[in-house]
Amino acid sequence: MTSVVLAHVEEIGDSAFYHCTGMMSLDLGDSITKIEEDAFYGCSSLENLYIPDSLKTLETRSGHLGPFLECTGLKTISIGGLEKIECGMFRTGSRVLEKLTIRSSVKIIGISAFNSSSGYRTERVSGDYSDEAANGYAWTSASGSTQLVIEEG
Repeated sequence: MTSVVLAHVEEIGDSAFYHCTGMMSLDLGDSITKIEEDAFYGCSSLENLYIPDSLKTLETRSGHLGPFLECTGLKTISIGGLEKIECGMFRTGSRVLEKLTIRSSVKIIGISAFNSSSGYRTERVSGDYSDEAANGYAWTSASGSTQLVIEEG
């Protein structure tokens, strides 16, 4: 399975696609409202992730380590409807991340939200969000030349 389209799915359960290493493409659709923890754990071939406006929260284990843990192949992440990016939420371990887009709906970015991903270039751009991590720890262990975009609107 290289492509997964979830056009009319509202919820994805815990570990639903656990270690689905052949999945390269994921379309969450516009109906998704809930993704439980570890839903896509270890989907190492997944390259692009778009979080649609319909998804307001992601389930996390003890407030950290979200559904996309160890998705090491992610090249682009675009975060739409989320209001808060929890601690460790996108701790993907990605070594190839090229672009991270955070839409204006995001108001809080938690400590180590993007921990252990190389390729990020940390830059502060305008946007109505709060980095609750002192001294930029939302980007812990992040280095490299990834484009970070925080959209207004």
